[in-house]
Amino acid sequence: MKPKLQPEILEGLKFADYRKLFYKELKRMKDGFPQGEQTEYLMLSEFEFADLKGKKIPFIVVGTLGSSWTKFYKTEAKKRPNKDFSKGKVSFGATENGLQNFHFELNDGKLTAKHLKIADKVLFKKVKLNPELSENLGAEEAVAATAATAAAGAGAAAAKMQKAKEALEGQGKTLKESLLKLKEQFLQVKKEVLPKFKAGKAGNKAIKQLKAAQAAFQTFKKDYEGAHKKVQAGFNSAFQQLEGQAKEMAKLALAVKKNKKSLAQELAEAYFLKKEKRAATEKEVAIMQQSLKNAIAYRQLDGKDDRALQLKAIYLTAQHVGPFFTGENTDLVYQKMQG
Repeated sequence: MKPKLQPEILEGLKFADYRKLFYKELKRMKDGFPQGEQTEYLMLSEFEFADLKGKKIPFIVVGTLGSSWTKFYKTEAKKRPNKDFSKGKVSFGATENGLQNFHFELNDGKLTAKHLKIADKVLFKKVKLNPELSENLGAEEAVAATAATAAAGAGAAAAKMQKAKEALEGQGKTLKESLLKLKEQFLQVKKEVLPKFKAGKAGNKAIKQLKAAQAAFQTFKKDYEGAHKKVQAGFNSAFQQLEGQAKEMAKLALAVKKNKKSLAQELAEAYFLKKEKRAATEKEVAIMQQSLKNAIAYRQLDGKDDRALQLKAIYLTAQHVGPFFTGENTDLVYQKMQG
């Protein structure tokens, strides 16, 4: 079956005229290609018809494409700026709930669930067809799977289809779970880390939150890239949006690390802000840094079970006594914390 529609028809084509022609082509295809048998298709999924300016609606050709459409696809379709071209195989499938499945097997280009949803609304719904992306099935395998007389083959095909369905559902569930976790992590960063960074108060906790968010995105990305194209289609817009946010988060993490104050600076500033209502000088921060090293050596922390408690005693002493605190000053604080 060669398409009666040719590339020349695209110039000034009105949607109302095209739809009538397309329905006649579907009838020809149904007569020539019984359920399960494939022929070719070409689609411009965001085509603008002459009578529907500003609207993006799929233009579809079915049948053996031949030299004219093959040339058009290479020289015209692939030059479209929005990359909305695709070609592959199509076939009629089983009828479910009053709608016959119409399978698109993508071989080249881009075809998304959004494109098929629009095509369903403006083209297929009226003729009771259900467009969907299908597995890459050969003609013989497709016929065998749908032949009512081949009971054993049909049973094996049904089991195979059920297994494939369960696998897709599993991929979708995994993606949904990692997506929800990722959104939660990103929201936490937006609510907690970003305000602290703008106020110049983002520290170790902020860095940990950013790392957790980045790890969550990598998990989602791995699940997304490993999923079937049919599953990916349902998460494509979310992936692209969150990929952009992840890049911004990586930049934020670098900025937080760059602007993060040292522990000595934080402790010195906490002391002088409370005592003298001012920031610590560079010299006072340097003294605080040395005092911290001396106190850690004094307490001999290596291998001690209560290392965390002893470190807390050092930090509390530094914060309340100031840069010139000594290791001996930490004894009283440590004893009180034990009691």
